[in-house]
Amino acid sequence: MIDALQKQAIFQLRTSDVDATGVMKVTVAADCFQEVAADHADSLGVGFDQMQAKNLFWALSYLKLTIYSYPQWRENIRITTWPSGFDRFYALRAFAIDDADGKKLVQGQSNWLVVDIATRRPCHVPQWILERLAVPHQPALTVPKEPFTGAEIERNFRVRYYDLDINQHVNNINYIEWILETVPNDILHEQKVQHLEINFRAEARLGDEILCSSFKDRNSSAVFYHRCVERSSNRELIRAQSQWQPLFRFS
Repeated sequence: MIDALQKQAIFQLRTSDVDATGVMKVTVAADCFQEVAADHADSLGVGFDQMQAKNLFWALSYLKLTIYSYPQWRENIRITTWPSGFDRFYALRAFAIDDADGKKLVQGQSNWLVVDIATRRPCHVPQWILERLAVPHQPALTVPKEPFTGAEIERNFRVRYYDLDINQHVNNINYIEWILETVPNDILHEQKVQHLEINFRAEARLGDEILCSSFKDRNSSAVFYHRCVERSSNRELIRAQSQWQPLFRFS
């Protein structure tokens, strides 16, 4: 039995949830977390409708994923999420994904911003949200600030209508898909993401032209740095880091 500040859901991996090697896509872990988090926020009284009534919405600011094992097509996975603290501008939320036997597959942490719909700017976490979450003050997760010194691979994307989510901007899952497209194909097929950190810095809207680029760490062939910018303004949208290892090394 879980307490009121936790939410669980079980999903079975469909064909669309696995990649060409038959294991769960990284984006599916993030997507399942997002869906269960949204349901949990609704039940806690801080969900989409409650926020909209106050001209606010939640925006994911930072996501950190560690993947211990990759489930396969048709496997059942259990997602658990809970609010883990708050800072002045951030609400913190953690999550875990286990298999049917309780083996931990994925661990994740995140920072969320409360954004004003009219100004599209962050604001302090309101007192009414803090009262409903009833979680302790805790510093927001530290965002790595490694310099982005150059691009080895670049890909261009144009924001389509179906890239937008209910907040009228590009959904965070699309950014993960885009940065993975800047990783060489042999890495994508032979290795998998072990660790991913992504800092969402600005929003992209319909029709924006996006340049996504990446380069390999000079001291480790397993680490890539990523960035997406809006081309016309050179505004940085996201900054990310991924670490990879061969699939057979995952337990």
